Amino acid sequence: MEKLEYDLGKSLLFHLTVEKDPVIKVKDYKGIKVNKPSTAVTDDAIAKTLEEIRERNASLIASAALAVEKTHFAVIDFDGKIDGKAFPGGSRKITCWT
Repeated sequence: MEKLEYDLGKSLLFHLTVEKDPVIKVKDYKGIKVNKPSTAVTDDAIAKTLEEIRERNASLIASAALAVEKTHFAVIDFDGKIDGKAFPGGSRKITCWT
């Protein structure tokens, strides 16, 4: 908007410039050779992508196992002591459920 004039009781006057895409007429485009990249997808690529999606959307659940195994995540609560007495900042209780 380049110009805007308004007064009470008078008509609104403005000058507005609007851009418009030009009309393009394409000639002689038929028969042009275009290199199309390969879209071949291997079974390995599909399996890898599916595993990545599974990992991204995975959630932790409580395990009924009696021992921690290689695939488990462990939450460790501790109380630190010096000479048998607790000290400030020496304990931590963390419980994570997802």
